[in-house]
Amino acid sequence: MALINTVSPEKAEGKIAELYAPILEMVGSVPKSLEMWSTSPTLLELQMGFMGYFMQHQTLDPTLTTTIRYLVSVEFDHQYCANFNGQMLAKMGGLSEDQLKAIGANPEEAPLDEKGKAMLLFVLKALKAPQTVEAKDLDSLRNLGWTDQDIYEATVHGANMVLSGTLFKAFKMGE
Repeated sequence: MALINTVSPEKAEGKIAELYAPILEMVGSVPKSLEMWSTSPTLLELQMGFMGYFMQHQTLDPTLTTTIRYLVSVEFDHQYCANFNGQMLAKMGGLSEDQLKAIGANPEEAPLDEKGKAMLLFVLKALKAPQTVEAKDLDSLRNLGWTDQDIYEATVHGANMVLSGTLFKAFKMGE
């Protein structure tokens, strides 16, 4: 049982019900990792805005952002979000469970073009070993056409998975 009180979709009213509505329409349910944010309606609203921003991002396509979320979840052992984002990747790209496992074991196998794969690998490096990031890493991304804004936002997107996964575990949301 979760250690914090959250608002389930069935009991949601007012602002929280309003924020849940597009998720219920799009996905059919509210993932526990999002329900967790209902403990603070203000933070839930900010998180929903954050998600909406990335869903309509001009340069970071949905396959890249979903792959980032999936692999960050795998790397930081956040099984709930790895499963959720893995299912999304399976629907988006027709990936099998074996393909998802292969990507989880070797991110270089991600079905992305050179530009997307370079961004993915950079985000993973930045989150796993931030002290190893060098100017040449960013220069390589810039040479592929990524802007500093793209690089920063992709990394923030990945870091948000670390944040959510840590909170999910701390508050025992999956139990």
